[in-house]
Amino acid sequence: MKRLFSWLILLFPLLIQASPAVLPSHPIYVSVCEIDYNPETQHLEVALRMFIDDIEAAMEAEGLSNLRIGSPAEAPEAPQYLERYLRQHLRFAAGGAALPMDFLGTSVNQDVIWCYFEVKGLPPAPGTIKLTNTILLDWLEEQKNIVYFRSQGAQTNLLLRHGKSEAIVSY
Repeated sequence: MKRLFSWLILLFPLLIQASPAVLPSHPIYVSVCEIDYNPETQHLEVALRMFIDDIEAAMEAEGLSNLRIGSPAEAPEAPQYLERYLRQHLRFAAGGAALPMDFLGTSVNQDVIWCYFEVKGLPPAPGTIKLTNTILLDWLEEQKNIVYFRSQGAQTNLLLRHGKSEAIVSY
């Protein structure tokens, strides 16, 4: 018994170092886009969640720096640049034609920003939409964009990433 205890004392530091809790955490690069089809208005209601530091880094890579999104020192042009970036990287089409997207605004919760859109001009249901989501993909190869599309009681879950940034969804 004494010998077992001695071995445990020797191995304990090695076990602690190998513990997942001690290993450095790897950042997760993910956005979440929730899309709800509203059959009464025939519009899509879109809520997009991203980490502020990620979207700022992606926009900085495009030459837009010091935006300080969501902070008291936010640059006056930050909302306009954010909207422009999102319109370039989140697109909807039906029948080969782009669908108009109204930017409704944002809300910030600590290090996360929610962006809200409404997509109009959908053909009458039932139909299909082509969704393209390249948000942050040009900035970071590890980026994943999760999409939850809900329509008339059904939900479609998508994982978009490099090499697969488009999907067709039915409503």
